[in-house]
Amino acid sequence: YFKRLQNDYAQATELYNQQKYSAAASAFCVILSNGFQDETIYRLAISSNLQTNNFEEAKELVDKFVIHGQMTSDDFSNAGFVYLKLGFHEKALEFYRRSLHENPDNRYSLNNMGYTLNLINRFAEAIPLFDKVIELEPSFAFSYNNRGLAKIKLGSTEQGLADIKHSLELDKNNSYAYMNLGIYYFDKGQYKEALELFNKAKELDSTTYLINEHFAETEKRLL
Repeated sequence: YFKRLQNDYAQATELYNQQKYSAAASAFCVILSNGFQDETIYRLAISSNLQTNNFEEAKELVDKFVIHGQMTSDDFSNAGFVYLKLGFHEKALEFYRRSLHENPDNRYSLNNMGYTLNLINRFAEAIPLFDKVIELEPSFAFSYNNRGLAKIKLGSTEQGLADIKHSLELDKNNSYAYMNLGIYYFDKGQYKEALELFNKAKELDSTTYLINEHFAETEKRLL
């Protein structure tokens, strides 16, 4: 049994290393379904599904991992990301809090927790999280564009736009920076400019969270 398991694990990891993530996810899930509740296999199975944007399957694995495994700060961070992508914002925040309890300096959890707070209009709570990420890693582009949107929503427009501009200086292909800039123009009623920016974000990364919704709503306003 263990010899066969070792072979199955070797084949699954080979698929993962070859970036054949869909096949790897299936292979890791077969191992788990056979009763081998190993933390490394859970991590690789979840990661494989994240790589293919299969968040529903990733959620099922996260829910089992919470019960059967000892989760690290990064594990809780990935769990939060899964729930965020599925629109369960309060549950995502819970996982990010657990991640930060394990490691208060986890910059991905800090940023994504702030991003989640932005989504539910809790901008004042989000800004200190982005501040901390930038303190830890001044070149972390996403926290600048996220902080920029929060500042704009709270009325500090010039500071917010400066943050988004700096984000693009750090990463010219940051789709979220273009999307947040589009949200700024949308809120001003400048729908043509907003649509151009949303389109740019889609071209850079079609999986940018909520970009299709922003694009469709703006197109509706231009009719």
